[in-house]
Amino acid sequence: MIFIPSRFIGELDIIVQCMQEVATKTDSSTIAIQLDQEKAFDRVHLEYLRSCMQAFNIPNSLTTAIINIFSSTCSRVNVNGFLSPSFQQGRSLRQGDPLSSLLFNIAFDPSLRAIYNNSNITDFHIPLKADQPITPTSPPPVKVLANADDTLITLRNPAEFVHLQSIVHRQMSASNASLNYSKTEALSLSGRTQPS
Repeated sequence: MIFIPSRFIGELDIIVQCMQEVATKTDSSTIAIQLDQEKAFDRVHLEYLRSCMQAFNIPNSLTTAIINIFSSTCSRVNVNGFLSPSFQQGRSLRQGDPLSSLLFNIAFDPSLRAIYNNSNITDFHIPLKADQPITPTSPPPVKVLANADDTLITLRNPAEFVHLQSIVHRQMSASNASLNYSKTEALSLSGRTQPS
């Protein structure tokens, strides 16, 4: 998520480093799947965004006003100093617009919740110290981390991948999202070789 108060962008890197340290010391088989959305802001379908905003109980008048701002905007492309004819945008969020980042968070939230709430995808626990058992004072478990359109999901075993894949395909179908497969990666958190 982006532009969330009290969040530090480097926090996710620190969490992943802690996860790698714990996984290495415990010889964990956990892998991290790094998903990257293709043209994430450009692909946000405004009717899907409207549904998400309604699910957040954002007043209908505000939702309609925001959707109208993005759906009725006309744009022109500047190529070597020559402007194209204007065209109506119709869908998507404009990158660089401060409102777009917040709206993207709203549109992306159902995907993150679907992963987080799926009991078939196991949490990764980080104890206070690598050699200590998990206790009520341990940091919260990690299942999914997100920053803008980049998402990292932990999977404890290969069987969990099927559940992740189902969620991703369902959300892509509902929201018009698409994965950038050339930037999607799997990483063994412990560094050990995983079975194929």
